Amino acid sequence: VMRANGAQGQVQCKYRTEKGTAMPQYDYEECSGELVFHNGQARALIPIRIMAKDRYEQRDHFKILLEEVEGGAKFNPSDDGGPEKTMATINIEALDGGDGIMRMCDGCFNFDQLALGCKEWREQFTEAIYANGSAEEQRSASWGDWSLHILALFWKVLFAFNPPTSFFGGWLCFFCAVAFIGVMTAAIGDIASLFGCCADIPKSITAITFVALGTSLPDTFASKTAACQDATADNAIGNVTGSNAVNVFLGLGLPWLMGSIYWKVNGTTDKWETTYEHLKDKYEGGAFIVESGDLGFSVTAYILVCSACLTLLVSRRRFLGAELGGSRKLKLTSSVFLVLLWVYYVAVSSWKVLAGDASAMNQVLALGLGLAAAVAIAALVGVILNFACKEEVIPEDPNSMIQIAAPEKVWETE
Repeated sequence: VMRANGAQGQVQCKYRTEKGTAMPQYDYEECSGELVFHNGQARALIPIRIMAKDRYEQRDHFKILLEEVEGGAKFNPSDDGGPEKTMATINIEALDGGDGIMRMCDGCFNFDQLALGCKEWREQFTEAIYANGSAEEQRSASWGDWSLHILALFWKVLFAFNPPTSFFGGWLCFFCAVAFIGVMTAAIGDIASLFGCCADIPKSITAITFVALGTSLPDTFASKTAACQDATADNAIGNVTGSNAVNVFLGLGLPWLMGSIYWKVNGTTDKWETTYEHLKDKYEGGAFIVESGDLGFSVTAYILVCSACLTLLVSRRRFLGAELGGSRKLKLTSSVFLVLLWVYYVAVSSWKVLAGDASAMNQVLALGLGLAAAVAIAALVGVILNFACKEEVIPEDPNSMIQIAAPEKVWETE
């Protein structure tokens, strides 16, 4: 790595490798760290070990990235990566490579990638079987860890059959994950419907409580993972909105389209005429009918909830600078408010189903008073947390410095 246009002062940047068609541990060894140019130093080396390559293997490549430069230097904006980072592509070729059928197969499937995928697949089952993910961590597992592990063992092993992303660029993992989620969602929906029937709960209430919870839990955990791992809230919020869009436009649109075509082609039946006796004169040839029922009231409540949620996100962006995160009391207050919005939606929608033909005034009062109660409770929780939670203030050390420390000595004990 060269330092141009002067070498005065100390500058440093971080480096890391990024896999391409070359697989770490099979084609090269992954590495990352900090590259330091001392005063007067204009050249530095990044040691990377390249593994031996069989003659039949195709040319593979990986990248080296330099990021987060400090000390007053900057990256060349004309290089790959622009002003924020710079990168170099390393190509690995086999000496005296042949053109046999094995070389052709490696070009199609990348044997190193398949080997890495098989290794990661075995590790998935190991992590699923052991508490806390490994035999070493299992020795220190608490009773709580064991309880959660036993409860989730079947599901962990079941979803360990989903292949890792190393196969075929992640597409196999994607389609298998979609199939797993689809089967589980259908099963949870049927179980929730059966529970509502056995408990004599109206179908509308079952749909917005048990069925909705069962089908939305995968989205909830996916958004939680994205919120914890990503630098922005885009994936966490986009996952929820995208999932709802798929549920509405595809989950409703496709079955309704198929139902409309079916009834248009086959016409009426005796059961259809008995079920929709009040509509058979209007639709003489038969039609796919979905009566709205309390849908208008439920959609109105949902619009109010969405407006309140978006208002919260916009307010956090304006006054806090971010949709997610912040101090502990602000995070808890926001979480409580969002949970109360869900409770409000379920409560008012269930009230409308049980109340039947309620007057317009009663419906407006239920919507307004319920939303006001949710806001008031969230505000009360915020006030309580403001006095109960004390933020930890970490004092700054003016004499702190950054340096590369030697690794600590590891002592072996019997």
